Amino acid sequence: YKMVVQRYYQTTMKLFEEVWREQMLAQRMAQIIQDTARVTEDELQHAYIMKETKIDLAFVKASAAIYLKSAVPQEQDVLEFLKTQMSRVEKFYESNNERYHQPKKIQVAHVFFKVRKEYDEEQKTDKREQAELTVDDLKKGADFEKQVKDYSEDDATRETGGGLPLLTREAMTARWGAPFAEAAFELEPESVSGVVKSDKGYHAIKCLKVVEAEDHPQEEVQAAIAEEILTDDRAKQKARSEAERLLAGLKQGQQLENLVPPKPGPGENKAALEVQRTGTIARMGGFIPLIGVNEDLARAVFALTKDKPVPDRVFELPPPMGMGLPAYVVVRLEDRSEPDMTVFPDARPVLTDQLLAGRRQGQLATWLQHLRKTAMIEVNQAFLIDVTPPGRRN
Repeated sequence: YKMVVQRYYQTTMKLFEEVWREQMLAQRMAQIIQDTARVTEDELQHAYIMKETKIDLAFVKASAAIYLKSAVPQEQDVLEFLKTQMSRVEKFYESNNERYHQPKKIQVAHVFFKVRKEYDEEQKTDKREQAELTVDDLKKGADFEKQVKDYSEDDATRETGGGLPLLTREAMTARWGAPFAEAAFELEPESVSGVVKSDKGYHAIKCLKVVEAEDHPQEEVQAAIAEEILTDDRAKQKARSEAERLLAGLKQGQQLENLVPPKPGPGENKAALEVQRTGTIARMGGFIPLIGVNEDLARAVFALTKDKPVPDRVFELPPPMGMGLPAYVVVRLEDRSEPDMTVFPDARPVLTDQLLAGRRQGQLATWLQHLRKTAMIEVNQAFLIDVTPPGRRN
């Protein structure tokens, strides 16, 4: 026991046992919190109905992106927008600061000789001498990638020529330290540094690529911003209008297939809408296959019946990850099957376990969230960067 603690865990028995005692107490407290979870009979029946109700939908997604080409404004429209909507232009410029103010970036490769904290002076000197030999060989014309493969101790880049990502000075400083970044940013493309000492060891650095800084004041780009905003607005308006047209037709009893224009032929510049089917699906939170996540839409479609197969409104789907333009979806219920309540008693035990598991996790998460809100915690970002393994991107 003592040998395992000292050699494998590399700590003292006292500290090891204190850590495990805290972990066991935390686990016991979590168990107490979770054991208070309960599920009522009404909740079980509701969950069974939700799980076993199946629907099949026909739908059309009118994405604003397909209307962009036909939504480009005229120059006069852009000028008028700048007169009346300058606040939107300014807000767009400020919220996309990185788009118009790009710092200088460089991409480098390195041959890395690691110096561990436990090294003595002789070992540190040996690493520096190895780095000096590499620099001498490079000055004599040695192949950089071969030096990397033969000698570099950066496991993440050794087999790929030592290349690091394209980085700003700030990002490079955070990852490899100020001396490394300063030496790298002094290099010209294809040039090689001398021996560079960092907190992690010694490096021979080669500059692969330089991307100069760019700065575009608002006056320079405001017309382009206005055009982009106007184009997006008009594309969204066209997509919503098309979705509203489809919904109106459905409410009149028409079929989606008859409302959707035929697909454009080769060379035709038309917006392409397509009728799709989800197939038979059950409730999965706010997610609907082929459509996406939308809680309001999920509630609405599972409330549809054969007597009322069309929702009252069009639903907007936000762009994935908040990037791009929204889409507007129109749906029609094609089929619906109700749950067989005679099977509920047989399904009850498994369903109880499933609901309890979720309820237990939810209660623990709520408790932990409350503790975090009342705790005094400060995150040391510099430490997190320092302990990131080589090659791991933050």
